[in-house]
Amino acid sequence: MNERVSAACPSPPPPGRAWGISPWRMAVLGLVILLCGMVIGAAITARVARRAIVHAATHPEEMPARAAERLAARLDLTDEQRTQVEEILRRRLASLAALRVRMRPRLDRELDALDADVSAILDERQQARWHRDFQRLRAFIQPPLPAESPSPADRPTDSPGDASQ
Repeated sequence: MNERVSAACPSPPPPGRAWGISPWRMAVLGLVILLCGMVIGAAITARVARRAIVHAATHPEEMPARAAERLAARLDLTDEQRTQVEEILRRRLASLAALRVRMRPRLDRELDALDADVSAILDERQQARWHRDFQRLRAFIQPPLPAESPSPADRPTDSPGDASQ
């Protein structure tokens, strides 16, 4: 009778051999899973950070209050100090926005020249890819000015295939 029971129930695998996989295979599998998680996490973080940066650049009216709140918490500011900091930020950021508007034509000329200079040495296939990639880069380094901000319905959406191109 004991022989029938032991034949029906296999003995447990030796230590370190769960599911019949060697310890080295288990370690490699764990490392692959870890690396996949890191890549996915980094991609999501980059996407969220990019959207936050673009939002902050295209909605400067929100920044003084948000920055003053953060500074109040970090520096333990009084309500009066927080109000003063917010007003200083509002004034200085408006000045920086005006500077950005004044510099925009010069930046546009430089970016246009860069685009033309690189395009001049590329063949047609390379130019098509360059223009697509350069427009994406240009939109990132030079987001629309607040008055130019597209409505949410008009904003381009990134398709999953765009990240690899």
